[in-house]
Amino acid sequence: MKIRTLCVGLSLILIVLYTGCFFKQKQNSFLVTVSAYFGEAYVIRNGEKIPIHLRLPLELGDILEVIGEESYVQLLFHAGAAVMTRNNALMEFPSEGVVRLIQGESSYHIEPQQVSQFTVKTEYATLTVLGTRFSVHQQETTEVIVFEGSVSVQNNHGSLIESLNAGERLSIDASTNTDSLSIDRHDSSWNLSLLASNSLRAEEFPVKDPQNSAPTTNSAELLQRVSQMEIQIQQLRNSQLRLERDLQKEKERASSFELMYWSEVATTERYRQLLEQLGADIQ
Repeated sequence: MKIRTLCVGLSLILIVLYTGCFFKQKQNSFLVTVSAYFGEAYVIRNGEKIPIHLRLPLELGDILEVIGEESYVQLLFHAGAAVMTRNNALMEFPSEGVVRLIQGESSYHIEPQQVSQFTVKTEYATLTVLGTRFSVHQQETTEVIVFEGSVSVQNNHGSLIESLNAGERLSIDASTNTDSLSIDRHDSSWNLSLLASNSLRAEEFPVKDPQNSAPTTNSAELLQRVSQMEIQIQQLRNSQLRLERDLQKEKERASSFELMYWSEVATTERYRQLLEQLGADIQ
């Protein structure tokens, strides 16, 4: 009887340990890190604002806040996606493979061979993609521009589903009105959005050409070089910000010295007038 009770107890302990490991693995399967940034940005976690920095890991439930039109944050998903947020963006990560763009603008590069499904939600629409590059802008309307592949767009009322291909744009608002059109490759909106999205292209890195047997850079070495370059770029940007702050302080000091100078000039002038008046009284 004691042996049976002991076996049951051990079985329960093993079940608890296995369950804990399973949930830990599920929780750790969400791997998103900051690969580049510029300007001011924060990660809001449990009500606390964490300043953005390189290699900062994100967690489910986090909200990314990008402050300013010039600021941006680039994220790398372990599953094979890259996302860049900018233009006063607010982005939430409610579950694995799902991002919610509350406001602002974001560009996406999804690898079709690595990501089974990736979903972007906004106030007015839900976008489902398998492998593509596209951009989303959320303000009074949700605007989607597709650069490569295709994107399935559904409004949040479930009454509209459209498929956008490369070179197409869709605008959708709260009244479910849509404005879908093709974009000329020479159109300024296409070129500007494509320029932002191109920063996430994997094709910029050298890969092995099956027609050419020449040796290529090892992927681990390449990633290390990219990481070093990102760190150097970030250091240069930080140095630039420090120089700008120092310059502003020097300007403030110069302005303060100028005020002191004119104050002394005014004081000297008052003393001169008093001396002249005193000399006139003596005479």
